[in-house]
Amino acid sequence: GSIVALFDRDCSVQRRHQKLIEEAPAPGLDQAVRSGLYAAACTVAREVGYVGAGTIEFLLSGRDFYFMEMNTRLQVEHPVTEMITGLDLVEWQLRVAAGEPLPLKQEDIRRSGHAIEVRLCAEDPTKDFVPSVGKLELMWWPTEHEGVRVDRGFESGDAVPSFYDSLLGKIVAHGPSREAALDRLIAGVEDVRVDGVATNASWLVRALRTPAFRGADVSTAFIPRNEAELSAPPDAAPAAALAGASRVWALAPWQARLSPWEITDGFRAGQASAVRVPLLLDKRSFDVEVLESTPEHSVARVDGKTFKLSFHDSFSPVLQWVEQGGASADVLVHPHRIDVWRLGEKVSFTVNDGNQFESSAAAHAGGLTTPLPGVVVSVAVKEGDTVTAGQTLLVIEAMKMEHAIKAPRAGTVKSLKHKAGDRVREGSALAEIE
Repeated sequence: GSIVALFDRDCSVQRRHQKLIEEAPAPGLDQAVRSGLYAAACTVAREVGYVGAGTIEFLLSGRDFYFMEMNTRLQVEHPVTEMITGLDLVEWQLRVAAGEPLPLKQEDIRRSGHAIEVRLCAEDPTKDFVPSVGKLELMWWPTEHEGVRVDRGFESGDAVPSFYDSLLGKIVAHGPSREAALDRLIAGVEDVRVDGVATNASWLVRALRTPAFRGADVSTAFIPRNEAELSAPPDAAPAAALAGASRVWALAPWQARLSPWEITDGFRAGQASAVRVPLLLDKRSFDVEVLESTPEHSVARVDGKTFKLSFHDSFSPVLQWVEQGGASADVLVHPHRIDVWRLGEKVSFTVNDGNQFESSAAAHAGGLTTPLPGVVVSVAVKEGDTVTAGQTLLVIEAMKMEHAIKAPRAGTVKSLKHKAGDRVREGSALAEIE
């Protein structure tokens, strides 16, 4: 018959009305508002005769709050409540389900410090958070230690399907203050290494570093208000230097190549050796000149800047470097792509050696393909319709979210390949615009 309130959380940082960052306690609330929230939540639970863990969600405007909904379960963000209270809410659920009374009374529950959680999701923030599916070629989580907790659902080698939420796992940090918890969380998210699918890891680091978030200036409008900082491209020159040095290191003669024709050490008779590595990043090109490469050191020049690098170690399949000044970076070398993790940012370069290509025949012909697998929810146009660039053609549901497929250019709908209810694979032809 007893009801207790386990304090409050702020979950305002969202995209598509789904949460990305949660923290407890909610920053910026005075005690009168908190007490009102607790009293209202307990009243709701009591009036409906609720048994078990539940979350009452409110919208807050100024000092006024409004009931939104009740989630009759533990929520994804329950770890932040566990970390500030020291309680195991899953254990509480099991005890209540077994008919036992609540383990503690309200006056016995204490709050300590601050906790913040981020949701690591398989999605691409540069493409409006469209979900990403595929095999996780690499999935490295932060090391758990005092103040840092990781609830993970995937490991290296697992496949990310299109049938469920895009959540891969949660990284949670606790500290004596909000600032301490935030610093621990940033360090933890910076340690994430994922290859095979796109994730929001770099975006999360940017969001946590913004002056707005550090100053607890959060609301449901956080993303549009801070769009410039959240979408700012990273400094690519150091990453390009690391990528070029890693490619040369991986193909160097000390790697026991079987044929002299495989050796790319830049040897020239009577001249200093240098190797040029041409790279592409989106529409930008980088010519990296590797001036020196030994098993321990490398010197690379790009955009007129020289970078001195020390090879630290190889954690299969990742190469680790330390830059002059102490910053460390991890690099994963593929035959035609090089991924660099540096200062919380992942940058992926294409090796512009003439062996890679982009299939553009469909684009030139006006074809339109789906960027992700899912189910066609609705078709907004019919064959023969005239459409404008950016107009919604179809809506596809994947990973519990709906995604509008829009016309890349103005024209006439020549053909539609699918109808509502059809399941489509990634890369499937959807429509043809003439």
